[in-house]
Amino acid sequence: MVSGSNMSTKAHSSMPPPLVDPVASESLPRVTSLFVEGLARRLASLCASTGLSQETASVADGVLRNLIVPWSRVEDFARRGNDGWVSEISDDNTPIEFSVTLSPAGSEVRVLFEPQGEAPTLASHRDSALRMHELLAERYAADLSRFKLVQDLFTPPEMQGPFALWSAVVFADGKAPSFKAYFNPQAQGVGRAVALVDEGLRRLGMTRAWHHLAATIARRGPYRDELKYFALDLSASEQARVKVYVRHHDATPEDLERAATAAPGSTPGEVQDFARAMGGGERRFKERATFTCAAFVGGRDDRPSATTQYVPVCAYALDDLEVEQRVSSYLRAHGMDDAPYRHMLNGFANRQLNGGVGLQSWVAFRRYQGVPRLTVYLGTETRQVFPVGSVPADTREHTSFRSASAVMSRVAQYGLSEHPLVRALPRLGEHRQQLWLLLNNTFELLTNTTELSEHAIGTWLEDNSAFAPSLSPELSGYPHLFAEAVQLFDCSPDAIEALAARSAARSAVQALAGVIAEFLEAEAVPSHRTASAEPPTFERRSAQELAKLDSAGIIALPSVIRGAWGVHKELWAALDRLAALSFGAPPTIVTSG
Repeated sequence: MVSGSNMSTKAHSSMPPPLVDPVASESLPRVTSLFVEGLARRLASLCASTGLSQETASVADGVLRNLIVPWSRVEDFARRGNDGWVSEISDDNTPIEFSVTLSPAGSEVRVLFEPQGEAPTLASHRDSALRMHELLAERYAADLSRFKLVQDLFTPPEMQGPFALWSAVVFADGKAPSFKAYFNPQAQGVGRAVALVDEGLRRLGMTRAWHHLAATIARRGPYRDELKYFALDLSASEQARVKVYVRHHDATPEDLERAATAAPGSTPGEVQDFARAMGGGERRFKERATFTCAAFVGGRDDRPSATTQYVPVCAYALDDLEVEQRVSSYLRAHGMDDAPYRHMLNGFANRQLNGGVGLQSWVAFRRYQGVPRLTVYLGTETRQVFPVGSVPADTREHTSFRSASAVMSRVAQYGLSEHPLVRALPRLGEHRQQLWLLLNNTFELLTNTTELSEHAIGTWLEDNSAFAPSLSPELSGYPHLFAEAVQLFDCSPDAIEALAARSAARSAVQALAGVIAEFLEAEAVPSHRTASAEPPTFERRSAQELAKLDSAGIIALPSVIRGAWGVHKELWAALDRLAALSFGAPPTIVTSG
């Protein structure tokens, strides 16, 4: 579920040799699997119906076969059972997805795929994907210079998450195939995703980029605005992009509109209009989450050059015929010709559009330098056709919980200690007032909500007490951000919500204080750590509160969710504000809403 590429300008006559050498490929079976042949036919139909030249279609066929034949022979994916790898690339778990970008600037056909290893495991697929990218560099001159700068972050040997590394190739008339890589921000755990993306952007020269994203696209916190993909154009061009994909759970068209403001030149109301049109008037996308992609062009600005909004149209339409009607109506209503879209869809479809839902999974829109681009994502339906009226790849489980314990456990995965500001504590040495603010906020909330106090933090604050009365005017409103976040919930008329918020805040700040204390002790602050009560008292109190929340049963879960995730969002936003003060802020920092 990713968007079109920034194409290379090489002509077909200068295209590099195929990935599989013609002589060496004689050892491959002349008749490949039904899986490969079926994909090749669909790609040929897609290129023809999109209006690409026969030359481009021929190149696309060759590249597709050269890229997937080496791993497609492991087994026939169409026949693989549930014991095999479950790929997230497409709704029916086929490890390949097609998409088409339609624009006055020219059409593109893209193939996204997950290289498969010898075994259906994350480690095996990681190794296969890394080898694939080395071959792309060797045979297709894909540029891996930026890839190498972040490879260790996103593909560690013991990586986690639902995928390791994806690849994409894009075809357009008059241009050589271009390639992209898609990393997994959750490769070191969901809680570290923000820190990994921030570090990845910094390594690529965009030191303030995350602060722009935190204020706009990821403003609702790392749980509701989930980091899913970190993508690179594998090109040495000055126009090569770095892209960050954020999945918006339980979002509204207004949320997507606000996310679009991350990039300059967004047209007020345009994204809301698109989201409602694709969602059939949907006011909130609960069944399946939407996406925003922020694209950065290196050497220019730490603000995205463009954003793209994605609506999972298949989850909010009865069938693909209804999707076709929505897309065509939207194009016509906005002065765009819908004939290329309908021609492409009719050429690609191998069933009646009212015979199922999911042939068209996503529709994405972006406007860059005044030019609109509409991208339609197409499922191969290799494994199944989803019934009319069903919801392919429902994401409601992300926001559904069976108990208060499950809520608190998930909140703990997104620990405040993984916030980029906390991960960057050594850099705060150059920003002493901001460091004082972080420690004062942490110490105040720790002593107000727990039986614990942190001697190292308290000692540092005493030694640096001169900072308190000398804060600059722009910092004077920041000493009590954490406490104010909890007070928002203390005043709630819902006792369960208030209890859940305080319990979540207590656990979060205890972990945060521990990380900060370790940093201070390493910096030669006295290491005699004391507490006003023994840790078991704290643990017993937490266990008692959790038992109380769980005893309230299912009926109280909405209150628990509001309290726990609400206070987490506010505390995370407070850290965003402090980070922006320290390392460079956009003009406006959004902290709630």
